Amino acid sequence: MNIIYIGPLFPYRGGITVTGERFLYELQKHGFNVKGWTFKLLYPQFLFPGKTQFRENPPLYPIHIERKVHTMNLFNWLNTARQINSLEPEIVIFRYWIPQLAPSYGTIARLLKKQILKIGFVDNPFPHEPSFMDRFLNRYFISAMDGFLTMSEASASKLKQLTSKPIKYAVHPILDIYPPAIPQEEARKVLNLPLDKPIVLFFGAVRPYKGLDLLIKAAATPPLNQLNVIFLVAGEFYFNSEPEYRQMIDQLGLKDKFIIHNYFIPDDKVHLFFCAADLVVQPYKSATQSGVTQIAYHYEKPMVVTNVGGLPEQVPDHVSGLVVEPDPRQIAKAIHNFFTDEELARRLKEGVKQEKERFSWTALVKAFRDLYGSLK
Repeated sequence: MNIIYIGPLFPYRGGITVTGERFLYELQKHGFNVKGWTFKLLYPQFLFPGKTQFRENPPLYPIHIERKVHTMNLFNWLNTARQINSLEPEIVIFRYWIPQLAPSYGTIARLLKKQILKIGFVDNPFPHEPSFMDRFLNRYFISAMDGFLTMSEASASKLKQLTSKPIKYAVHPILDIYPPAIPQEEARKVLNLPLDKPIVLFFGAVRPYKGLDLLIKAAATPPLNQLNVIFLVAGEFYFNSEPEYRQMIDQLGLKDKFIIHNYFIPDDKVHLFFCAADLVVQPYKSATQSGVTQIAYHYEKPMVVTNVGGLPEQVPDHVSGLVVEPDPRQIAKAIHNFFTDEELARRLKEGVKQEKERFSWTALVKAFRDLYGSLK
């Protein structure tokens, strides 16, 4: 079967890029002939909230990648559709996570031959930073697709509010592309972190919906504020927001407890931060599914996550982590319990090792096959 996948791939960076490259490789392993078409332009640079959209490290897998799609050029959309029609693939997969992609994706899909199946691989049916145009743009994209693939039941449920077309999902697989684990002491020495203190990791791009402000407030909340815990924040601050978070940290008297690495963490350095940590915390205010969770599973780190979106689906409460409401007091209590209850910590560490076995890339390929079977 011939497939064209349209979405962010090298040289673009980020979690959606990484999962896309890993998914293409898995499809190849299962016998599909896959071409990856990424963007000539995804965002104009002035609209991108971080420093750069690009990465230097090439994919770790032998996959076919071409830069084809310009999201803001109608003539490019017409030409892209013509090229796809000339290749006559059985399926085109459109990786969709923001409504701004709807004009290009929706137009390309509408220009394809009827026998070519159009599948939306949807991360976020509703964006984390909404606008009044979202509903119209989503409708334009969704109406052009034949079916949908997601990586959480939460995303599938949201899609069902918008369409009656077939939807299949498999829980976000383990992100196993990163370097192997190293001893905690070694990782801490490389990052110049304390060797004798517990470390809580907040990882990934810092955006309002990810709740770093909740974690900062939790760190100042009794009884957690009595523990000698270090909070390691690793990821680029979007929208130039670092000063406001640092001001909050200073005002709460937490300057000695927070260590901040404000930059995009390259793939070959990700293992250092997870191996250095004792606990990964995701205090999100909203979510669908999370790649950070799957990196934590890869490095067998217990988690504290909030009860939003697909996070409880990925992290069963009191199995591989603790699930709390997005409230500083509850986050503080969960972190405190992990570091003061040795039996709880032991159970969660064992639970992570057992639970990670259910997050396979084969399951995502099976969901894709099932979707294809329902559309033929």
